[in-house]
Amino acid sequence: MLVLIEVFLINISKISENKMKKMESIISKDILNEIQLIKVKEERRRRITSAYFLQDLLSKKLGVPPANIEIMKNEYGKKRCSNDVNLHFNISHSGDWVAVGFSRFEIGIDIEEMLEFDFKEVIPFFVEEEQVYLNGLNKQKKMFQFYRMWTAKESYMKYTGLGFNLDLNSFSIPFQNYGEIKLSNPHFRDGPKVSSFLFDDKYYMSICSEKIENITLDYKHY
Repeated sequence: MLVLIEVFLINISKISENKMKKMESIISKDILNEIQLIKVKEERRRRITSAYFLQDLLSKKLGVPPANIEIMKNEYGKKRCSNDVNLHFNISHSGDWVAVGFSRFEIGIDIEEMLEFDFKEVIPFFVEEEQVYLNGLNKQKKMFQFYRMWTAKESYMKYTGLGFNLDLNSFSIPFQNYGEIKLSNPHFRDGPKVSSFLFDDKYYMSICSEKIENITLDYKHY
């Protein structure tokens, strides 16, 4: 059976300081200069790992030396590889994990560590029926379902290439772990699907694409 989506994952907490320094020496100077402005060490480690991981995966997929990998962004920040603009990928990081998804079709991926916070500030930006659904849940279920819905929404926004320039209430996501995105004001053709699942006990991950059958998870170690 044809694999349509590959998701590569790496646990940042298991990367040694020596390996982190090696990663710094390989990623582009422009990216490294931006990262060095970040004051929080954990966030710097996430950004360094993300940049290196993506560069390494693209290098191996395309058979191009890492130093020759060129990544460009659209006006909203979605990345493309100049070496092969038809290669669809997306990247996300949260907590200890970095996830990179590849597909033969356009793709968006989001992973979020489930942390408690005041959901009341965010829920009003959702579609009305989503608000009603979330507000009717108890505290524990609300946290799980909020992160499922949030990652599903963000994966779709990344799929479109618009990111947070797309309003959260301009589309609705399914109330189950798999289903079709419904557009309130269709800027794009109907049909993208989203698949959401728990990951590593305290993370939710969602993947959005035209076809999301046969998802494989591949854990990498450096």
